[in-house]
Amino acid sequence: MIVSTALSFVSSAYGNMQAKKQAKAAAARKLAEDVANIKERTTTIIASDAPHTVIYGEPAPVGGAVVAVLTGGEYSHLKHVVLVLAAHPCEAVTDIQIEGVSIGALDANGYSSNPEFIVTDSESIGGGVPGVNVQIHLSPDGVDTADAYMRANLDPWPSSKGMWTEAHKLSGFTYIVVTLNLFVERFQGGLPAITANVKGKKVYDPRTGATVYTRNPALCLADFLRSEEGYLASNDQIDQNALIVAANACDTPIYNLGGAIADRPNYGGSAARYTCDGMFRSDQDRDSTRQQLEDTMAGYSLESGGVWRILAGAWTTPVLAMSDDDLLAPMTVVQTCNPGTARYNGAKGTYVNLTRNGVSEDFKQYQNTVFRENDQKDKFLDLVLPFTTAHVRTHQIARVLVEQSRGGFVLQIHPKMLAWHLQPGDRIVLTSALYGFANKPFRVQDWTYSMSSPLSFQVIEDEESFYDTADEVRRDPSPNTNLPNPFLLPQPPLDLQVRSGQEQMVQQGGTLVIRARVSWSASVDDAVLRGGNVQVQWRTTTPVGDWQSATLPGTATETFLLGLEVHGEYQVRVRFMTAYASSYWTMVMHTLQGASVKPGDVEGLSLAVESTGVMARWSAPTGIDLLEWGATRIFIGPTFETAVERWTGKALAANIGWLPAGTVKVWAQHGNTQGTWGIPISATIEIAKPAQPIVRGEVWGAQIELAWQACGTTQPISAYIVKVGPTLAEAVEIGHTSSLNFVRTEPVAATRIYWVTAFDIGGNGSDAGYVQLASLRRSTTRSRSCRKGSTSRSPTC
Repeated sequence: MIVSTALSFVSSAYGNMQAKKQAKAAAARKLAEDVANIKERTTTIIASDAPHTVIYGEPAPVGGAVVAVLTGGEYSHLKHVVLVLAAHPCEAVTDIQIEGVSIGALDANGYSSNPEFIVTDSESIGGGVPGVNVQIHLSPDGVDTADAYMRANLDPWPSSKGMWTEAHKLSGFTYIVVTLNLFVERFQGGLPAITANVKGKKVYDPRTGATVYTRNPALCLADFLRSEEGYLASNDQIDQNALIVAANACDTPIYNLGGAIADRPNYGGSAARYTCDGMFRSDQDRDSTRQQLEDTMAGYSLESGGVWRILAGAWTTPVLAMSDDDLLAPMTVVQTCNPGTARYNGAKGTYVNLTRNGVSEDFKQYQNTVFRENDQKDKFLDLVLPFTTAHVRTHQIARVLVEQSRGGFVLQIHPKMLAWHLQPGDRIVLTSALYGFANKPFRVQDWTYSMSSPLSFQVIEDEESFYDTADEVRRDPSPNTNLPNPFLLPQPPLDLQVRSGQEQMVQQGGTLVIRARVSWSASVDDAVLRGGNVQVQWRTTTPVGDWQSATLPGTATETFLLGLEVHGEYQVRVRFMTAYASSYWTMVMHTLQGASVKPGDVEGLSLAVESTGVMARWSAPTGIDLLEWGATRIFIGPTFETAVERWTGKALAANIGWLPAGTVKVWAQHGNTQGTWGIPISATIEIAKPAQPIVRGEVWGAQIELAWQACGTTQPISAYIVKVGPTLAEAVEIGHTSSLNFVRTEPVAATRIYWVTAFDIGGNGSDAGYVQLASLRRSTTRSRSCRKGSTSRSPTC
């Protein structure tokens, strides 16, 4: 399957390439043939079976076919040249040229008045004898007679008698008999080239019902279609109404009549829109000839249903208006415009100047400056206009064809039966909401219908300005649509904003999601709103990260960015996109914010001394504070500014350890996940220092024994410090115990003061208690002492 598909693609590509090559070769052959035809106009053909010549209008001098060359006269000095100019009756022969020199006016007998063709000296014939005689035969009504002048100069002489009889009439042909006197030196070198100015064929005009001489291109083209040299169409096979419209369009005067008549080289002696002045021979390709006749009126002809329609290059009023409601199915686009190779900004080529000698020459090339600027290069249409003899008309034909080439928008439509009467060439106007045009003119190119499918028309865009006499100043004379150009860049987004903070947060289950809201104004371009997109991209700036992207419908005006870091700096950009183009980026910088409001105060803060330490307890936050709760901090100090942090965590209770004695102030504050802390609140607790030890002592010789009561108050006692010295300041520590007594053996007998201080677990010390004892030498006698701050079991204490 893959192989066959590939072969299909290759075959299709090869076929397209070959078709293009063949079309290009055919166009080159046609152009070469047209050029050859136009160059052979003045050729004098010497052949008895020469192709027939047809002349329309009044072309520049044309050649003919020499069907006989006979010699006569007393001295065999007369050469009679029978020259057939046209294979049909003509209106008139207005001038004859020999080697390009006009023979001038003819007298009543047909002799030339040009002094260049006078016999000036001869031994046999006196000077002043005319050297050229011309007899003109127009075959009026298709009937003519044998040339009497030639017969009179042949029959008296035995060598040429009977060579041209009464039967040699050449009826139905327009011909001339040119008699050359060989005593004229210029004729002694052989048969000279002979050309003639002819007012050509008389053709049928349906407007009057008469067959008359005319220069009207539409009537000449209709005659060609009916002729043997053309398509042998009957008169019934030519749409007479269309022919009349085309003929009227061609005859419409669009130039100043006085100026056109006076300026024959430029206007051809006529103010009509189009004229037809040319000739062709029957051995030419008939399709090429038809094309040349169509070009002379910038129009065309076509056959539909066995009937020929002729249309001139002129605007006519549309005959039907239709909209989407008048169609059985949506219209389809066959072609959006002519291909680039068929879109021109100028035209150049050849024509036959009516006032010259019949040789083709280049007409002044035409170019539309607006089209040239748009194309950025020359794109010329090559034209061969053998039936056009005036410069102004070559310019007009070129203008019409060039402006038409800028169009080429072709649709296939399926109208209801209201369009049944339409024929190819008819103009209509269409309105389509889908394609965005209203009352756009089109011309019917083709139509089809069958019992199994609806009526179908192929139509091509048309425009009245194609046919006027002014150069088009718009780059596209007939826009395909009123919709915006899809290849134009849409306008970039406006009012781009990025917002974050508490108002942009959202709760999802038990989690508060931090997000950034990106918003912009809606696009004003329909191509974005209908089927387009909005592209949003973002990245970190420190460090520079990779772009992350999201694509939204063209109607979107906001989106939310997730997964961003609080206090992170981001670069955000947005652009509008159509199917064919994208706008420039609009960009902003944004630092992501979390909750913008400080968390609420700590509620229910309480303090209690427990076995493991002082416990601080508080109530859980509520609402958004709970969702955004990041931690709670506990500080200890008289003011928050001087307080020392004791605990941080996310809990409802905290062991803040043991505290110093006195009134202790404890501070608490909540913080959110973005590191924002609330206003601290405080609670106090009274911590009492340990009670003063009441010390008692006993002496057993050298051994002393101290005892005291439990001194614990608010916080547990961690140790009792025992010192000895005359004063507390001078005392030296001799013991550290957690019990309520202390025993020591003194090495030297002496009277000493013993000091005891209680310390709680928070490091708070009590007032010192003391006792004075006198140690003895080692003996078994126990002594007792009683001192301030001491008790004794002795009755004397």
